Amino acid sequence: MFDLTDYTSTELHRVSAPLSVEELTAYFDAKEKATPGERVAFLIDYTSSTLKGKALMTYLSNLEVKAVVVVDPNSPVEERFELLSAYMSSRGIVECPNLAGAAALVLAFTGGDTELHGYLSNPWLTLEEISEFIQNHVEIVSAWAVMMNSMWVFAAENATNKELFENIRPELIEIDDAYFVGKNFVNLFALAPFVETYYSSVPDKMFYFTKQFNDAMFASKKLISWFIMPSNPLLFFMEAHEEISQLWQTSSS
Repeated sequence: MFDLTDYTSTELHRVSAPLSVEELTAYFDAKEKATPGERVAFLIDYTSSTLKGKALMTYLSNLEVKAVVVVDPNSPVEERFELLSAYMSSRGIVECPNLAGAAALVLAFTGGDTELHGYLSNPWLTLEEISEFIQNHVEIVSAWAVMMNSMWVFAAENATNKELFENIRPELIEIDDAYFVGKNFVNLFALAPFVETYYSSVPDKMFYFTKQFNDAMFASKKLISWFIMPSNPLLFFMEAHEEISQLWQTSSS
């Protein structure tokens, strides 16, 4: 079971946003005392929070705290859509695994995969609601899909053998737009059930993103820092030139 709320080893009580000084102090104290591998996060009750949507995303990004935003699946669907839309369009990094999981469900659904929904112990969007979200937020979802598909290009560029990338680079359309997509797509590489399925085939259209691929624009880190995750199946392409070349030729034929 892919449990996105079982995220903390150090349990912090459920809070509302904005957080009090005492709650922030408790968080940073717990984080400082945490043992190696122990993760500390807030459980933020979205219903009782006065900060919603974009305001909450900006707040959490600026604080640089890990959080699980506890969402009531029975709350108004418009409120849940607003939250997910804000997460997917945020220009700051928000480390919130259940929001990343919801975004992963959306991308999986666009590719016809509905099985991922069964890996989540606490989905707060039904399959019908995911479909509606996609219809209502085409531009945001499309941007995420284009970026995630283009990670094949990023993997080829960072491969040990650069021959394949050098061969395909002249054919790639270049996108030079730092705001093409919200930055939280980088959190998806840590979600094994999603990336293992999403990258099981090569997409038809991919692009070269000059800003996202090269600039330190993700919480002052480069994309490669988020990309290198044990769960990311594209990592083997950095070493396996022959395999990626064969897959690429197959997808292009």
